[in-house]
Amino acid sequence: MSTGMRTDHAADLSRVAGVMKEKLRQFDSGGPVRLEIGVPDLNLLAWLERQVLPQKVYWSNRDRDLAVAGVGIADSVEPAAARDFGALESLADTGLRYFGGFRFAGTAAADTDSPWGAFGPGRFVLPRFEVCRHNGETVLACNLAGGDLAVEKEEALSVLAQLNFDIEQKLEPVSGLHGPEHLPEQSGWRRMVADALDRIGHTFLKKVVLARRTSYHSEGALSPWVILAGLEARSHGCYHFAVQPEPGLAFVGASPERLYSRRGDSIKTEALAGTRPRGGDKESDRKLAEELLSCVKESAEHRFVVDFVRDALESLCVSAKNTSVSGRTQLIKLARVQHLVDYFEGQVADGVSDADIVEALHPTPAVGGDPREDAMDFIARSEPFDRGWYAGPVGWIGGDAAEFAVAIRSGLIRGRHIDLFSGAGIVEGSRPEAEWHETESKIENFKSSLGIEKLWATQG
Repeated sequence: MSTGMRTDHAADLSRVAGVMKEKLRQFDSGGPVRLEIGVPDLNLLAWLERQVLPQKVYWSNRDRDLAVAGVGIADSVEPAAARDFGALESLADTGLRYFGGFRFAGTAAADTDSPWGAFGPGRFVLPRFEVCRHNGETVLACNLAGGDLAVEKEEALSVLAQLNFDIEQKLEPVSGLHGPEHLPEQSGWRRMVADALDRIGHTFLKKVVLARRTSYHSEGALSPWVILAGLEARSHGCYHFAVQPEPGLAFVGASPERLYSRRGDSIKTEALAGTRPRGGDKESDRKLAEELLSCVKESAEHRFVVDFVRDALESLCVSAKNTSVSGRTQLIKLARVQHLVDYFEGQVADGVSDADIVEALHPTPAVGGDPREDAMDFIARSEPFDRGWYAGPVGWIGGDAAEFAVAIRSGLIRGRHIDLFSGAGIVEGSRPEAEWHETESKIENFKSSLGIEKLWATQG
């Protein structure tokens, strides 16, 4: 349930803590609840940058009508395993949004020193406090999970006292960055792709999405909120997210790909695959788009995803359809790249839960391959690092709704280090060099946000 205090004008930021403090003291009902106070709009990422609390989360959807900056933990749910999607079941009835995600897969690859330990197989958090911007309105919200009310109020008041609203709206850019270090290097990538093509030619494997990791390090600690602000400015039409389980460690990304969105029994999902860069002018951009739409190899790669998503949706829904214009594959144009995309909608059948939906859809052949289990096995044996949460489901669930993105175009920040992840679909006809360049183009926004283009020019 939600209770709000609406006035003719939003509270001054300098008075917000005092107003919320009084609201908490007066509240005496039980059960999960969200207390809200209208506030002037503010830079959510700058606000997160100034908070001293160790656990933070950020989410903004692709349509830019919902953005949430959360701090502290009112409640959390940690699945026992990477594909323990049943952990979502307990969250749907609270009426409050839990934010988080899952690992891509249940087993790590050859990386024996994985930095993903603090993230676990998956984790969903109800922030203690949020600054939430929704449909043009901004509120400060306090979440009470429905435990011992006296204890929760005391803890909330303690957290409230630590919140900082004296923020500067401008974030300083990243500086002093060094790198890159590739894993695998180009020679290892060629071998990995060649092995995949050999398997595709001689086994049941039809497609596998291979990923690589590109790492940089800086002279000082990297801020997830500064980097994410740069990504937001450069990657319109994307989901933007960050999960910080502890200081100095954060998973951030700007993903164009929706896994699914559910409102009541209505579900939307999509098939996104196939890539070309954007052109430097209208004519070159048009030619690249036509090349993508007419390319037999890219169309075949995309068709694996279309067929998979369509079949998954039909298994979940009483009715489902392709809602692309004229039922035909379209283009989604981003700042640096463009993709093939088909859109789907359906009405979820009675008894189908969000756990069932995630189980059916993740991973699609856009990040795993076809057949699914053969591709996942090949990835686990071939990639020389642990994907962790990269390409896994990330988003929120609560009340009678949920929304998840596929955590691609993402990076892991570890103190002064950042690991960027990108992948490419390998099918018959793929060429290692072309796929390497495709993975480079997919992290261009990250490079720009980190000032790497300037770094290259200086070193060049």
